[in-house]
Amino acid sequence: FPAHLQQLDMESNGKSVNRFGEKINYVTGPVIFGEPGTNGQHSFYQLLHQGTSIIPLQFIAFKENQTGKDVVIQNSTSQTKLCANVVAQIVAFACGKNDENPNKFFAGERPSSLIYGKQVSPKTIGALLAHYENKVMFQGFLWNVNSFDQEGVQLGKTLAKSVLSGKMEGALKAYAELHKNFCLKFFNAGKIQCDSSGFFYFFSPKSSLQLSSTILFSLSTLSPIFSEINS
Repeated sequence: FPAHLQQLDMESNGKSVNRFGEKINYVTGPVIFGEPGTNGQHSFYQLLHQGTSIIPLQFIAFKENQTGKDVVIQNSTSQTKLCANVVAQIVAFACGKNDENPNKFFAGERPSSLIYGKQVSPKTIGALLAHYENKVMFQGFLWNVNSFDQEGVQLGKTLAKSVLSGKMEGALKAYAELHKNFCLKFFNAGKIQCDSSGFFYFFSPKSSLQLSSTILFSLSTLSPIFSEINS
């Protein structure tokens, strides 16, 4: 669901010109990201709590487990624990925490909102989808942008076709040649090694710490223009 909202919002309103092709001098589409449950708490919440940027949040929570049954652990169900975490995080973001130790100080004043429902169901998911789709469309109207094209997606596709066909020019050709020459040079010098999984490792001879100086890549991720490396 967070990934869908990310695509919906960023692909629709990530624009810097209005519907008439004129440059915009105001902020449009936001960066959207999220995770279900406590996954986010153990990944990006640290930055949200104590980072230098203040990022508004929106929580979506439900009172009851969608399966209609739950496991009781330490006198409460997992769903109750999830709801408790929602409450705790909202208060923590808003109020912060004073502490003499700077590492444990939380400034607070991080804005958030909450959408709270009884239980996940096709009806509630449909309502949420309609809510966010209408929000994105309305924001597009306010910002006077075309929310229904994705030219930023098309550019990458067009360039990828040029790479695959070998018909490159300008910066794209120069970048491809740079990669090809780099790989050929280090393959021939024996400084790139391949393991059984098909991954290649580049080792810098100037470092005594092998792991810190290793560049890992897979030949399968490189364009067919590098096919001569295999031979």
